[in-house]
Amino acid sequence: MKNEIHELVCDAVFRYADLLHAAGLTSIVGPPEEIGEAIGRILIRQVGTPFRLGRQILTALSPDGYLLPPPEFRLHRQHPPPPMREDAPELDPWSAILWQTGHVPAIWQLGGTLRHTDGFEERRWFRLLHIDVGHGWARTDEGWLRLGERMHS
Repeated sequence: MKNEIHELVCDAVFRYADLLHAAGLTSIVGPPEEIGEAIGRILIRQVGTPFRLGRQILTALSPDGYLLPPPEFRLHRQHPPPPMREDAPELDPWSAILWQTGHVPAIWQLGGTLRHTDGFEERRWFRLLHIDVGHGWARTDEGWLRLGERMHS
């Protein structure tokens, strides 16, 4: 694992030194995990190959191999009010992905089997705005969702 991260980080620095420097990364001294995280977060803001390399770095750094959005998506925010909690559909199982296509910057998406309170089920993907895995809630472009179990590979 450490060798994989080391190789990915070296590849990123070799290929995209100018881009990384322009984004404010002026030193690559420190723990490989912190350097990899910084490089990955910079590269996923790009499109094409830099994005893919950044996502590879962040995936390699994930303890369980599953990406979670950056901290700004996971900061504690207001949860849905109690009446809305009862009516919110549940996403179970669910997964979060970082999606980028063409010349459009990456977005975080949340997807899985959506179970409505009336029993209707469907597979859906939503643009992720906020996630609180610990409390089991996510805010998407279409509203609040309760989170069930996370998908496993």
